[in-house]
Amino acid sequence: NSYHAMNKACLLVICLLLASFTGCIGTEEIEITSEPVEDEDNSQVDETKDESDNTEEKELVKGCMDSNATNYDSEAEVDDDSCEYPPVEGCMDSSATNYDSTAEVDDGSCEYPPVEGCMDSEAQNYDPGAEVDDGSCEYPPVEGCMDSNATNYDSTAEIDDGSCEYPPVEGCMDSNATNYDSAAEIDDGSCEYPPVEGCMDPDATNYDSEAEEDDGSCEYVCELVPYGHCSGEDLSGQDLTEMNLTGIDLSFADLSGADLFLSDLTGAYLEGADLTHAHLEYADLRYVDLTDANLYGASLPEADLTGANLTNANLEYADLRYVDLTDADLTNAWLWYAEFTDAIVANTDFTDTYWYETIWIDGEMYNENQA
Repeated sequence: NSYHAMNKACLLVICLLLASFTGCIGTEEIEITSEPVEDEDNSQVDETKDESDNTEEKELVKGCMDSNATNYDSEAEVDDDSCEYPPVEGCMDSSATNYDSTAEVDDGSCEYPPVEGCMDSEAQNYDPGAEVDDGSCEYPPVEGCMDSNATNYDSTAEIDDGSCEYPPVEGCMDSNATNYDSAAEIDDGSCEYPPVEGCMDPDATNYDSEAEEDDGSCEYVCELVPYGHCSGEDLSGQDLTEMNLTGIDLSFADLSGADLFLSDLTGAYLEGADLTHAHLEYADLRYVDLTDANLYGASLPEADLTGANLTNANLEYADLRYVDLTDADLTNAWLWYAEFTDAIVANTDFTDTYWYETIWIDGEMYNENQA
């Protein structure tokens, strides 16, 4: 090749220069050629041929030219692929974090992840070889009192071990109390008692100052005076004309045939009273309570019953001519054969009243409610 040809040419030039001084050769006899010549192993050799030159050709040094190889040849001029290398060292354990798949010799450099496990010695699955706690610790269930009412209640307990303790039961220990607690161990002062029953009216002969609830047992001396107490008294046939009986209690009294002509009974209590054939002409009965009263055949011409309560009253055959019933309540009253000729019935309640041959304010007889 050109490199070897240049080398040969340089040698020839040197020789010629020497010959000019020594006279060893003549320049006219020298023939220079640069054609390459192959040797027996096909190596190319540059050769400058001279018919008078018998010098041998010089071969290039072959060898390993990689300085990293164990057989590196620093004098090699041609790399002959003979390089040899030491085996690759590294970690050969595939479970290691630094595993080297190219390693041929394990150099003991393997590194492994820290051992994970439970590091709490009180846990059931404690691992003494663990280096990192992985939160896998398991513990036996916590035993304790699980009743929140107990004094030693344990909110962390998972199994009730029967250790619960309770404060003594407080409550009423008096068997006479309405809230007596047979299970109580300490009386907490909470006892409640039924109210004392008795007569609570100081006007009654049997008034009980300690009574908390009136039981209707009051007893009175009947006095026919305003706000007197004559409930249930027998006053039948008595002459009670022109008396002032304002607010008197005549409930359930027997006033049958009594004469109450021109009497003032304003606000009186006549609930359930028997006024059969009683004379109540011109009587002042404003706002009187005659609920359930029996006024069968009673005579009430010109009586003032303004605002009176006659609910469920029996007014059969009653004479109610010219009566003032303004704002009175006669709901469910019996009005058979009653007479209302020229009565004042402004805003009077006749709801569900019972009519039969009832003479209405127009003087006509009806069997049905005309109000």
